[in-house]
Amino acid sequence: MVKHIEREMGLEIWTEHNPLWYFERRYIGRNPVFLAQSPPKVYPPASMSVISYANQSNNDADFKEVALHAFNEGFTHYGVPEIERVDIYLQPKQYGELKGFEINFNATVHGLLADVKIFIGRKEDKGPVLLQLYTLEGKMSHLSEQIRRSWTNIRYL
Repeated sequence: MVKHIEREMGLEIWTEHNPLWYFERRYIGRNPVFLAQSPPKVYPPASMSVISYANQSNNDADFKEVALHAFNEGFTHYGVPEIERVDIYLQPKQYGELKGFEINFNATVHGLLADVKIFIGRKEDKGPVLLQLYTLEGKMSHLSEQIRRSWTNIRYL
């Protein structure tokens, strides 16, 4: 695994070393975004993003509302129709020190059917972290070890 110290995001993020995943940093508004992709010729191809809201603190009651808002934004981004959203289960989940909620659904990404996983979590008294991953439809289970190794090792600095 490769450990990335992202000071501006306030996070330590781990990505695959063998094979080495590509990564870059971008911004959505003022929020820094860490993007990682599996290398060419790796199957199934996958793309992951980490968005930090480290400066935004929420109590437990507010956090569920923040999560629901984030998921609705995700549905809109991925073009999931309203009628299909009601069947998507909001699952409590924990990855390492991040405790929150996860959804899994199918969408069309870059013209291909895809499995999408979105998780939003936080550590007590810390801002939320939004994790997204997508791959080819029916292939998310092939990435379970990459998800475990990466997402369970994301830590606040």
